Amino acid sequence: MRSTGFEPHEPLGFMVATQSCDLVRRKKTESIDYHVSIVPVLSLKAVLPELLTKIAQPVAFGMFAASTKYKAQQLLERIVDQNESKLGLFYFHPDAELGLGDSAVAFLRVKIPLEGKHYPVFIDARRGRLDPEFRAKCGWLLGNLYSRAASPDWADREGGKRQRDELVKQHLAEKIPGA
Repeated sequence: MRSTGFEPHEPLGFMVATQSCDLVRRKKTESIDYHVSIVPVLSLKAVLPELLTKIAQPVAFGMFAASTKYKAQQLLERIVDQNESKLGLFYFHPDAELGLGDSAVAFLRVKIPLEGKHYPVFIDARRGRLDPEFRAKCGWLLGNLYSRAASPDWADREGGKRQRDELVKQHLAEKIPGA
């Protein structure tokens, strides 16, 4: 089984990651079969050491070289600004109404599909919903992760890697205006 990177941490909860238009309440019929995807939400404080190891080599458990502090700062800025698409993280600020005492992140790359028949359980368990602007951002992040256009890379074609390397070399050899 592939590691998700959060096994030792207890999720604080889960976020529904299925588009709201796919969650329209449906009449009970045998012909409709759909799934609802959820993603785990974990304490940022608990997962931060593992996230930092993705960008910097630790010198000891939980300790990093001072020279990597800027990388850590940039990572945290991307997380808090909802711009960490590479790791697929969505940030939650502490919110007493939601019962969220610490900052947290949803792991958008860890989608768990559940049968749609369980949707009423999700409705009963819901503690809040994202504001419209954050719904849009979360939807964009999910789309960026899972809805890629099916266009091939140069390296996917026969001899493409060599062609790509030649193109890169050619462009780097040209005089760049202003450089």
